[in-house]
Parts: sequence; structure tokens; C-alpha cells
Amino acid sequence: MSAKVEGKPISEVFFVYAGCQRCDHPKLTLCVPDCIDCEGAKITGEFSCNGRPVGNAKIELKVSPKVATINPEKVITNEHGEYEAWIHPDGDVNEDVLIQATARLEKKEIVSVNKMTKIHCICKHPVVELDSVTEIICCGRIGGTVLCDGIPVPDIDIELDSPLLEFEKKMVTTNEQGRFSSEVTVPEDTDFQEIPYTATAIVSGEVISAKGFVYGGCLLCEDPDISLRVPLCIDCKGATITGKVMCDDIPLEGVKVFFEVMEKDLKKIIQPNPAVTNASGKYSARITSVHGMDHCLTLRAGILWGGRKIYTKPFYTIIECTC
Repeated sequence: MSAKVEGKPISEVFFVYAGCQRCDHPKLTLCVPDCIDCEGAKITGEFSCNGRPVGNAKIELKVSPKVATINPEKVITNEHGEYEAWIHPDGDVNEDVLIQATARLEKKEIVSVNKMTKIHCICKHPVVELDSVTEIICCGRIGGTVLCDGIPVPDIDIELDSPLLEFEKKMVTTNEQGRFSSEVTVPEDTDFQEIPYTATAIVSGEVISAKGFVYGGCLLCEDPDISLRVPLCIDCKGATITGKVMCDDIPLEGVKVFFEVMEKDLKKIIQPNPAVTNASGKYSARITSVHGMDHCLTLRAGILWGGRKIYTKPFYTIIECTC
């Protein structure tokens, strides 16, 4: 490397050890125990090229069938070309699996010798644990977890049953975390009471079941109350109208609230129409104004309840957006 400083040439010489040796003999090893129990096991191996370790190489690990989890599935070799990962059974497993390691070098895929191993993890103490649900008013959700010796078990079919609750799905399957759930409804005109329900599964050939109780009922009031708040004046920015739907001081969720505008040419000025109440029984919508508007707006809100329409009183507001 050379340069000139104030017209005088200066230079310095560096040496670096470099080369580009072709990899004619890549080798990827894979070490796995012959049998893996519920605690899991370590997977190890080495990656070398022409007898020299290859560091910082990406190794991808796979198990087939996928009845166990390898963590991490993609590892990086250290400076000695070594790598390691852990394999854990996914709950109740008793079968032979094939484990494979793959690396990429010079755009080539190097595959290890496949290793066949036995995963033997028989559940000794399977249980169904139900979530704690304190109350269901007309509709709600129940759920739980299937555990095998304290470990979540995926892909287990659960049968749900109750003398009173109506399940959206009576047969559900646990997810990767061993969780299951279903929406439930209580029939209309049901007095509030302790309602039993059960969840039943088969794990390792053993039938397990859990029974829970939830305080629930569904008494629809005859005359729900609907409120509406409308600003007196609306400028060019528009305005939000709000309200609430209640039933004997209990908020009603998921109720559609329709807005009726008396002026025919302003029918579509409120959006959304209908609005839907949230968990607090509240709803909201926007009145949009357009430049040039100078109108008196008459509107009311209503719901459909028990086959009849219930409205608020009419409200009046002035929309002025002229300058």
C-alpha cells in the first residue's frame, strides 16, 4: 500500500495468510442416542472438509415423523466444526424416528447419514386440567390443557359434554401447547345456576376425564335500554355519536344498533350503520360532514329485540360546514 504525503511517497507492506482450497471430501457426522425418553436427549455432530473442521457453518436438523421437537432446528458450528441441539418428545410418543442433519457448502448440500432412534415416552400420569371460569351469561368460552407428567400433549381429541351448555364444537383437539377450547351458549330463559360440564380424552390408551362447574344462565330482559348522545352542532370535522345498550344494568355485547335519519338526502351520513356494541355495551359511529353542508339533522338509534324494534327518542343536530 502506498501514498503521498506533502509530495513524498510513503508505503507499507502487509502480509495475510490466504488461500482457497477446494472441498473434495466434506464430512458431516450425526450422533443421537439409540433411545430417547421423556426428558429428551442431546444431538451432536461435526462438520469437516478434507479433514479440517468447518466453523460458522449452518446445520439444519430434521426429525421424521414429526413427533418430537428439535431445538434449535438450525445451528451454527463452532471453530472446531462442532454443533449440538436438543430433541424433546411431543408428549406421549412410542415409535421409531429418523433424524437427519444437512449442511450447505459451495452451493452443495451435504447430508449426514440418517440415524434411526427410538422415542419412548409413555405417559404415566395423564390429566385434563380445566380453566377456571367463574360465570357465563348467555354465551362464553370454556377450555383447558391436557398434560402428560406435567408436559403439554398436542393432537389429543377432547369430547365435551354438559346437560345444559351447548358447545359450538363438542369434539376439539389440543394444539401444540396442549390447549383446547370451545365457545358455549346457555339456552335462553335459563335461570342462573351451577352448571356441570366434562372434558374426556384418551391418552396412552387410558380414558381420562375432568369435571367442572360454572355459574351460568340466560335471562333476557323484556325492555332493554338504549341511549344515544349527539352533539348539538357539527362542523367540517364531523363528529362521533355514542351510546350504550343495557339490560337490567347489565351491558349487552354484540347487539347491532341501527341509525335512522329522517332527512332522506342524508341517509348515508352515519357510518358504520349498524354499529355493534362492545363488552361494555357501548357503541359509536361517525357523522361525516361535507363542505357546503348547512343542514338540521334528525336521527334516532334503534335495536331489534325479541322480534320488535326499540328506538331512542329523536335527536337534533346542526351540521354547518360552509366556510
